[in-house]
Amino acid sequence: MLSLSGLVLLLACANIANLMLARASARQRETALRMSLGASRFGVARQFLVESLLLSILGAISGLILAQGLSRILVTSFNTERSQIFVDLSLDWRLLAFTGFLTASTCILAGLLPAIRMAYTKRSPTELMSGQRQSTRHGRFLMGRGLVTLQVALSLALLIVAMLFVRTFQNLLSQNLGFQQDHVLVANIDISPLRIPVANRVTYMQELLKSIQNIPGVISAASVGIVPLSGMGWNNFVSIPGTNAPQHLANFDSIGIGYFPTMETPLLAGRDFGQNDTPTSPRVAIVNQEFARTLFAKMNPIGKTFRVAAGGGQESRLYQIVGVVANTKYAGLREDPTSIVFLAETQDTDPGEGFTFVVRSNASFLTLVPEVKQTINTTRPGAILNFSVLKTTIREGLLREGVMARLSSFFGILAAVLSMIRLYGLISFMVIRRRKEIGIRIALGASKRVVLTLITHEIMIPLTIGLAVGASLALAIGVVTRSMLYGLGSNDPATFITSILGIIGVAFLAGVQPARRAARVLPMEVLREE
Repeated sequence: MLSLSGLVLLLACANIANLMLARASARQRETALRMSLGASRFGVARQFLVESLLLSILGAISGLILAQGLSRILVTSFNTERSQIFVDLSLDWRLLAFTGFLTASTCILAGLLPAIRMAYTKRSPTELMSGQRQSTRHGRFLMGRGLVTLQVALSLALLIVAMLFVRTFQNLLSQNLGFQQDHVLVANIDISPLRIPVANRVTYMQELLKSIQNIPGVISAASVGIVPLSGMGWNNFVSIPGTNAPQHLANFDSIGIGYFPTMETPLLAGRDFGQNDTPTSPRVAIVNQEFARTLFAKMNPIGKTFRVAAGGGQESRLYQIVGVVANTKYAGLREDPTSIVFLAETQDTDPGEGFTFVVRSNASFLTLVPEVKQTINTTRPGAILNFSVLKTTIREGLLREGVMARLSSFFGILAAVLSMIRLYGLISFMVIRRRKEIGIRIALGASKRVVLTLITHEIMIPLTIGLAVGASLALAIGVVTRSMLYGLGSNDPATFITSILGIIGVAFLAGVQPARRAARVLPMEVLREE
């Protein structure tokens, strides 16, 4: 983000340098008069640098004031209901020193070129006083085209990076999670204040769950040990009895009856957990596609067994696979499909004092949460309750991607606007500079199409070079940001083509009005002006 901000600052410096070049050209008679009265070339250059320094200082002060407010807004955007972030935004000597360094750098970048241009020109004071035009090839127009090339390159690079982050954010939001995240309420219930005996906890949970399922608007509800994409995890090594295959690390979750219908996760083969799966019955498990593919290849996994390695003071246990479900996301949205084993909560012999329910409802959460609270408190008051929305929790996991997408989009749009302004200025200056030539061409029979082609050729060279340099710069930046992308590469052709077409469109919009003005030049007016 600091690099993107630096590119925007460099783009602004190029724009300011262009403006100061134009201002210096307008003041050429003043400069010539000063030099005629004895001012040295160094003194003239110093005058332009001081003016640039004053502009930079005013900009730095304004930027510090603006940054204080914008920084607080940015930090606030990272805060969630479960995580509040505090950042000390007070000014200190390091921040002031860094701002001072940027001020000096901006002054040099924006003011050095026009200062050298006016102070060390080869033209004599007499020529400057008479207002004679300088050579097109070596004059201000050539410098302006060079700065426009730089602006186009930086704008394209920023636009490509912005589109990469925006598309990454869209890819993460639109991918198949293996379950439906909409309309799901997550209820965390801590029953430790109730001091319910271990033997009665399962019965209490089932009764409470049944009461929640009877709430109007509730489609289904189920218990779960680890909510997907909540940041929690549990894994262990599994092995296939009777084979020499190495142990395989799998993720685990403990779920209640009806969990898959509640989450709308497809059951591909076998059966779901039922009331017959008790602590005294053979231990069963439901696995996902990735687990079945990795451990059993093309064989039907239903009825097969696997052993979970000993851990946590427990002996290894043998489980029989009774069902296969579709792959679902477990820990993060960026992860590839991982092996997941779902165990039946009804077979748990030592349930804890914390339950988690997922509740699917077509009712508003504003009305559902109070009703669930009332249902739980009616059953046995005193439990500690905490509610969250599954979709909101998942979105909170994309805070970094969302902020990068928004800020990079802002920088990309800002860069495109700055480029359009500068392109408009360049084309307008070119039309004014060649006004006599255009008038003579029209008088000799040139059509509007010929005039428009003449204008287009002037801008095509800096535009083409800028697009080539910008694309190369974007490729270099993509190498650094590759790890932050998802679902596309840093050299994604569609992103590059769309961004290039966008910059070309901006250039077209910037040139429409000056080109139309050039095509409407009246030869008689031009000749009278001369």
